[in-house]
Amino acid sequence: MKMIRTFHPVGQGAFYSEEFFDSEGNCVFRVVHDCGSLKFCGLQRNSDGTPLERKDIEGRVKRASPDGHGVDILFVSHLDDDHVNLIPCLMPFQDHQIRRVILPLLSAEERYVLTGYHLSKSRWGRISDALNGIINSPEEYFGNDAKVTFVRPADRERSPMGNEVDDEGVGVDDLQKEVPSLTKISIGNYLPDNGRVLRWHLIPYNHKPQRYSNLIDALENVFGKGFQIANLKDPDFVIRNLQVLRRCYKALPDGINRNSMALYSGPHDGACPPSTGEVTSRDFWGSCCPDQLKDYCFDCGLRRVKPFPVGVYPLFFCRPGCLYTGDLLLDDVDLTRAFGRYVRNIGMVQLPHHGSLDSFGNGDLPIERRVCVVTYGEKNQFGHPAFAVKRAVAQKAGLWVDVTETDESRFKVEYTV
Repeated sequence: MKMIRTFHPVGQGAFYSEEFFDSEGNCVFRVVHDCGSLKFCGLQRNSDGTPLERKDIEGRVKRASPDGHGVDILFVSHLDDDHVNLIPCLMPFQDHQIRRVILPLLSAEERYVLTGYHLSKSRWGRISDALNGIINSPEEYFGNDAKVTFVRPADRERSPMGNEVDDEGVGVDDLQKEVPSLTKISIGNYLPDNGRVLRWHLIPYNHKPQRYSNLIDALENVFGKGFQIANLKDPDFVIRNLQVLRRCYKALPDGINRNSMALYSGPHDGACPPSTGEVTSRDFWGSCCPDQLKDYCFDCGLRRVKPFPVGVYPLFFCRPGCLYTGDLLLDDVDLTRAFGRYVRNIGMVQLPHHGSLDSFGNGDLPIERRVCVVTYGEKNQFGHPAFAVKRAVAQKAGLWVDVTETDESRFKVEYTV
């Protein structure tokens, strides 16, 4: 079985895909994880120095699935604009070929809070149709051809994944409208391999911090006990009280939008099947070193190799599993414990929140001798990625990969399992 995993260059945002192929080279299953990019992120440039326009990034998204197969599962880690606003550019979305969408479950009150949050951030008192639709009416937004599944927040009393014995999982077509975190979604039936069925699982983990109730308490203190949380969905109310709302949102520790859903994609938790990974597109590995420093940085320990040769790398690419973290705050959750024995199959990790130090926190993430990918815009105003995160990866012998807005930074790995 061949699988191609791609981290697409969309700047300060996220767009990742996994495509599975049969022996004849036909795509039999496609997964997309997030699809968005910050609209205003400094003066983004192509590698030749020419300005990079929004339409250029949108064009990359449209060309990402040219074969007409569509998207079998679209995972949305959390409802922030730079993770969803390019979904309308997906050709499968325009052709009504997204078959299933998997989202973190939100209560009605949480939807109001998120809507008000994004309205208060907007310069014009409105949010994108994609963001508004996915927050408030995802079934209507994606249409009748797509089934929507919501992942319930993780139960803190639930046993860790490593203690469970059910390896079969739930078939994609058997998913209910709501499923618990750590549900093993099996796509093995789509992945024939010489008459055998490969047990490949997609496992979402929806972590929900206790911040919404704190915000509601703060709003009631400002507006009085008669305050209705549904008011946050009203643009006129938000605009009239814009400064007050912004102060309430900013007062929350670590922000409001940290209920980010992590995702494991890889083999079942038995012995990892023999596999090889071949890098099929890459310009160079990034590092914290400026161009005039060559080969080694004594501060962070990251080596600079350019150009990075395309080829097979058994050390870092022998484990085909990947852990996607979205914008998760690592200090809030122990992903190593949550995913249990599956961790040993992880060879690649998407670092949370574009390499933010606040999200990386204590760094409790399986990054030892693993490929660590961070996606960000080169001229972003947030200081992403953080130097301390790079140093932490180097200290654990991880392999750091930058994916930015330049087309050459696309990171594409082909696995044979």
